[in-house]
Amino acid sequence: MRFSFFLLFLIPFHMGFCSIDEQQFHKAEGREYKGLTYEEEGRWNEPFFFIQMADCQLGMFDHDLCWDKEILLLEQAVDHINRLRPKFVIVCGDLTNAKPFKKAYDEQVYDYKRIMSRVSHDIPLVCVCGNHDVGNKPSAKKIKAYEDNFGSHYFSFWVGGVQCFTLNSSLFFNPSKAEEMFREQREWIETELVKTLSLNPKHRLVFTHHPWFIRDPEKLSLPIFEIPLERRMDIMNLLVDQNVTACFAGHYHRNAYGVYKGMEVVTTSALGKPIGKDPSGFRIVKVFEDRVEHEYFGIDEVPESVSLQSE
Repeated sequence: MRFSFFLLFLIPFHMGFCSIDEQQFHKAEGREYKGLTYEEEGRWNEPFFFIQMADCQLGMFDHDLCWDKEILLLEQAVDHINRLRPKFVIVCGDLTNAKPFKKAYDEQVYDYKRIMSRVSHDIPLVCVCGNHDVGNKPSAKKIKAYEDNFGSHYFSFWVGGVQCFTLNSSLFFNPSKAEEMFREQREWIETELVKTLSLNPKHRLVFTHHPWFIRDPEKLSLPIFEIPLERRMDIMNLLVDQNVTACFAGHYHRNAYGVYKGMEVVTTSALGKPIGKDPSGFRIVKVFEDRVEHEYFGIDEVPESVSLQSE
């Protein structure tokens, strides 16, 4: 008995002594998100705000040898989320640094879920897949691994009269190993946008991991960070034609901003390891009836509360 009790303390803390609600990570199924359907959330009531994060990327700081730094940042983010009480929180990809079937992947997924399980369960948690979640050249096998852990790799949802779409941008980046899945997603988004326009969403928002562009909507400036032109212009013109207000992304590990024909393209820096001058942090997005406002905050600069009073 003494020996068994002693062994308990040899188990790393991050591998035990916690409860993970797997249902919290599987609400996106069948191209919808449980609890955030048009019937439940399709009516506009009042302004609200949500939190957008990207690139938690557990393991990036120390090359997958450990991810203590990312754990601390993620824990701080959860504390902010639970204090601020956003309408929802969305993580725009690269939840882990290790990719499916690689060493450390399962442990990083476990720690991500362990920490994010602390988000108050009345605050919907939405996950978007990134290139570290499904691969730089996503395959059906890697996408299935992601879906086994986090639900659908693309879907739509409604929040307070606002219609939202998440897309697997890795398929737009390089569909060579999953061309049929790319075509299916492209057909789905067009069909959904056209079919539901008559529902009169107050705004339409799109969430991806890769930004459509960083600097110039009609040029390829940073090839590893942007969607190639041959698949970029087609989707951006569709989104503009279907009244999309803004697209939010990550992947760049820096903040960036652009506009294409009136549609905002907002790139949010990393909650995990930043690359540029922007600190680790997240974006607070305020949604009003006539506009969408947003601001990025370093993790140590997050306000105590969020005001939705019009200035």
